Amino acid sequence: MDALPFSSVRLALIREQFRPDGGAERLITRLAEGLQRQGHFEPHLITRSWQGQPCRFPVVTLSPERSASRKKRQHDFAVAVLRHLSHADYDLVQSHEKIPGVSIYRAGDGLHAAWLEARASLLSPLHRWWQQKDPFHRQRLDLERATLEHPALKAIVCPSRQVQHQIEQHYPAQAEKTVLIYNGIDTLTFCPISQDEKCVCGSRPAYEPTPLSCSFPAAAGSARGLILRSKQWGCRGLQVTASSSCWGRTSSVHAMPARSMIRALPIRSILQGLLQIPLHWNQLADAFILPSVYEPFSNAALEAMACGLPVILSNCCGAAELIDDGVQGFCCPAGDAQAFATALRMLATEPVRLNEMQTAARERACEHDVSRMIQDYMTLYTQLLTGKCNSR
Repeated sequence: MDALPFSSVRLALIREQFRPDGGAERLITRLAEGLQRQGHFEPHLITRSWQGQPCRFPVVTLSPERSASRKKRQHDFAVAVLRHLSHADYDLVQSHEKIPGVSIYRAGDGLHAAWLEARASLLSPLHRWWQQKDPFHRQRLDLERATLEHPALKAIVCPSRQVQHQIEQHYPAQAEKTVLIYNGIDTLTFCPISQDEKCVCGSRPAYEPTPLSCSFPAAAGSARGLILRSKQWGCRGLQVTASSSCWGRTSSVHAMPARSMIRALPIRSILQGLLQIPLHWNQLADAFILPSVYEPFSNAALEAMACGLPVILSNCCGAAELIDDGVQGFCCPAGDAQAFATALRMLATEPVRLNEMQTAARERACEHDVSRMIQDYMTLYTQLLTGKCNSR
């Protein structure tokens, strides 16, 4: 990595709503705190609203008024950010939101155009028609195009090759600006615990040890589109005694697809409330399931792997790129309920192989420690500041 051209780099990180339970928010926090420890960076968070504990870096709150319209709320925040940037002195601006005029855009939420295509497969013809006409989605598509095609944009950070390929498909002229940087995980915090520790930690009434315990992120239900419905599972012949810790915003409509799917599984489910860090339930579980129809990466899957859980993912999840099928977990075709059922059967009936996969999952997650992610970002920032950016 080349030497930094400045003794201190002021970096603006933009995220509209900062929730402590969000995967993007945990990534931003890890990145900002890691850059601070390097001693050459001064990260500043620009947000509309902050929830959670005070952070160790400056927070700039803009346009905090909550409009009833999602479209107006996002528009007002983008305008406020651009106004703030026009008189602020930042060396680099990295946005995790679609805002035209920034130098770095991290496509952590993937492409809205690709998400709409995936979501349409779950909708009725009437709902597909309304999705095409919905002013909110049309505004998001216009904003996405304006962000990616703005001349000030220097780099598009993609969390997976899946997102890179989608940008090539929908915005071929911008493909050369893409940079692949996988998410990083704190492998010291997210780590396995022994079987004895599981028994002690799981002694509470809500947890009952079974031959197979699965962790499942309910909060992904509405946003990512879970593709396994009760009639699709086809698990009646699957003899599995297991439990599932389904964590997330279970009191909201976001959890409804998760509730429906978990009830269809041949396992006992435990629906937890909002967890800022689902560390406890990952450490108690034996495996992790995420059958999303669209997922740019999935911090939750990487966190589960760091806790020693083999993951069962759809091939529409970017984190599936990190696993060798049958080694650290399973990559199942999106919508193939029988494939997910078969993976569950194997994990439940082959304890030796389950143990091997747990070890392999932990080892693969350690290859993506947060320090590696921070180094990749520092390399990108240095290339941009020295005019030597070599995207892709």
